[in-house]
Amino acid sequence: MWEKSTVRLRSGAYFSLRTRAGPAVLSEFVAMADAHAGSGLNRMRSLGRTLTPYLAISVGGALGANARYLVASWATTQWGTQFPVATLLINVSGSFVLGVYLTLVTERFTGHPAVRLLVATGFLGAYTTFSTFSVETLRLIENGDAAAAIGYMVSSVVLSIIAVAIGMILARTLMSRTSRGL
Repeated sequence: MWEKSTVRLRSGAYFSLRTRAGPAVLSEFVAMADAHAGSGLNRMRSLGRTLTPYLAISVGGALGANARYLVASWATTQWGTQFPVATLLINVSGSFVLGVYLTLVTERFTGHPAVRLLVATGFLGAYTTFSTFSVETLRLIENGDAAAAIGYMVSSVVLSIIAVAIGMILARTLMSRTSRGL
């Protein structure tokens, strides 16, 4: 004789089945299936924890690379390519954003590690362009424009450091105003 049996799973869901075996056999079967599903779920969670940093960096990198392309295209349209203004602008603005972000994360908010990887490592890692800075400096030297190369090196380093400092000051100012309720 067929009878309907219903068993509650660990997940809280109910499992119903018409069987000839009876509720006791069904309960044992469901318990084994539930345990197996739980181990599969644990494996998926573990895989998710393992992949999260790589996915965060990848998503941030894709966004940062596209932002770099857009800013560089705009800057090149505005100022041309005689002097590497686009790379200078990207490095300085990236330094500013990194200064603001890391100050907020380290001094005010703990931040989720995946978000920190997405913003600092992924986005800003793809957005800023120190390797491009090095190549462009060498090209200026190779083209006989040592003065421009020196100006570019000094302005890149000095302005980037100033941008980080301004970013940190701005973040701290905003944090002090919000902590006072302003």
